[in-house]
Amino acid sequence: MPGLGRTARATLVELYKLFAQRGSYAAFVVVVAVVALVVYGTWRQGPRIDQLRDMGGEGMMVAGNVLTAPFVMQFLLPAVMEVLMPLMVAAVGGGLLASEMKGGTMRTMMMRPLTRMDVLLAKMMTGWIYTLSLCGFVVLTAAALGYAVFGPGDLISVMAGQGQFVVFSHEEALGRLGMAYGFAAVGLCVIVTVAMMLSCLFDNPLTAAALTVAALIGFKTLEVIPYFEAWKPYFLTTHLEVYKLPLAGDLDWVAINSKLWGLAAYGAGAMVVAAAVFTRRDITT
Repeated sequence: MPGLGRTARATLVELYKLFAQRGSYAAFVVVVAVVALVVYGTWRQGPRIDQLRDMGGEGMMVAGNVLTAPFVMQFLLPAVMEVLMPLMVAAVGGGLLASEMKGGTMRTMMMRPLTRMDVLLAKMMTGWIYTLSLCGFVVLTAAALGYAVFGPGDLISVMAGQGQFVVFSHEEALGRLGMAYGFAAVGLCVIVTVAMMLSCLFDNPLTAAALTVAALIGFKTLEVIPYFEAWKPYFLTTHLEVYKLPLAGDLDWVAINSKLWGLAAYGAGAMVVAAAVFTRRDITT
């Protein structure tokens, strides 16, 4: 398997190049700051038992500790995985190829005994590994601070929608949160793949990253317009919301698999376009 060996070695080189840049660690610093602020804000102004009782109606009785580590990890999911993380991984994915093209170092890279597909796959794997490492860092940071400040306990999930909530035991909450963060990581890997596809089309990393973010914002905008209601199943942002399903109550595997297949289709399509463009473009400067 000489091709796989070349790709693996090229991936190690790309990972070294990425993590040798101090800017690559900025996302980790931002994650620590955001998680710490969210934990502090939740500790000071978190939901009270009477607020959750009002959500359930007059006949609902809610007792015990609402603020737990699982609740904080759930509370972080939408803010971090829908807003913060897409911005950061789009910036990284948009720069992996475009920065080399813009800086003129891609031609030197192609002088090594590597095919263009080796280079592209190495860049893709580097983007995925960076994204997964950042997602894992979010989970570890949120868990560490959550358990240090609030301790263990049941999870009152507010992702059921329509003013409803579901209560999970501590053990079940950890499993559901693991699934939710895992699905969110898959979605972020698709975002970084789309950003790399755009970096194959444009030599400017800022353009690739900005277009990726603009596409996500555009899909979100179209989702709230009634005229495009029938189009929602085809929007990338619709499938990115798969992370909410494990925390919404009973596991609906039909809906989960549908959204995961949608993410797979977007990721595969982005990879095909990236390969078609990168393997045919003229690299002379």
